[in-house]
Amino acid sequence: MKPLCITSLIVVAALLIGCEKNSLGTIDVRTDIPMLTNASATPDSIYLDSMTPDSGKYTIVSVVKVKMAFQNSSPTVSATVLQAGATNSVATISLRDDGVTPDAVAHDSVYSANVQFKVTRAQAGRYRVRIVATLSDGSASNTLEKALKLGRRNARPQITNVSVPDSVSLPATDTLRIQFTASVADSDGLADIREVFFKRVSPPDPTKFLMRDDGSLDPPVNIGGILLRSGDDISGDGKFSFLIPVLPTSTRRTNVFDFQCIDSFGDTSNTVQRSFTIR
Repeated sequence: MKPLCITSLIVVAALLIGCEKNSLGTIDVRTDIPMLTNASATPDSIYLDSMTPDSGKYTIVSVVKVKMAFQNSSPTVSATVLQAGATNSVATISLRDDGVTPDAVAHDSVYSANVQFKVTRAQAGRYRVRIVATLSDGSASNTLEKALKLGRRNARPQITNVSVPDSVSLPATDTLRIQFTASVADSDGLADIREVFFKRVSPPDPTKFLMRDDGSLDPPVNIGGILLRSGDDISGDGKFSFLIPVLPTSTRRTNVFDFQCIDSFGDTSNTVQRSFTIR
C-alpha cells in the first residue's frame, strides 16, 4: 500500500502544480496602460453673437479636464478639437496636473488645460474634443470625446444675379457648352455657402445641377457622357458657374430653370427663374 500512497501523492502534487501554473497563466490584466474617465469641456456651448470678433474671427476658449488612473510614469495627455465629420484638427493642446490654472490641485490625477482656437461665423457648428493619454513607447489609453457646440444667428443666403443666354441655335455637328452663372451673397461669409444649384422646372426634371466657384480647376463633371468643367472664371469670388451641353440631338424648346443656394445651416435662398430657348 505504501508505494501506492507515494505514487498517489506524486500524482496529486503534479496536478496541484499544474493547476497553479494554469491559474497564473490566465491572469492577463494590463496595468501599464492609463485609463481616462470623467472628461469635461466647460463651457460646452458657446454663442458667437455674444462675442466680439477680431478681424472677422472669434476666439474660442473651453476648459478641458479628465481624470487619469495610472501607476507608472506620467504619460502625455492631450486634447484635440475637430469639427464634426472632419478629420483635420483645429487645435491640439497638452493637459497638465500641476496645480497651475486652470488645473485646480497638483498631482490629484485630474489633468486640465485651456483649449483655444479661432473660427469665423461660417465655421460655427458642432465640434468634438478628443482626449487621449500616450506613453513614450507609443501605447495609448482609451479615448474620450466631449461635444462642443458653437452657435450663432443665421442669415439666409441670397441669389443676387443669374446670367443665362436667352437662346441658342441647335448646333449642326459639334456640342455647344453654354455657361450659366449665378452670383450669391451671405452676410455670414461665402464660406457659409454649402451649394449653389439649378433645376429645370419646365419641362419638369428633378435633376439638380451643382454649380461651382472653382476657377474651372476642379475635375470635370460627366453629363450624358460629356465631360464638362464649370466654366467659372475666378475661384472664390461668389460667382458660381456651370456649362450646359447642347447637342445636335437636343430638343428644340424653351426650358425654364430655378436657381437657388443653401448655406451650412440648411437655409435656402430666394429663387431666381430664367428661361433658355434652344431654337
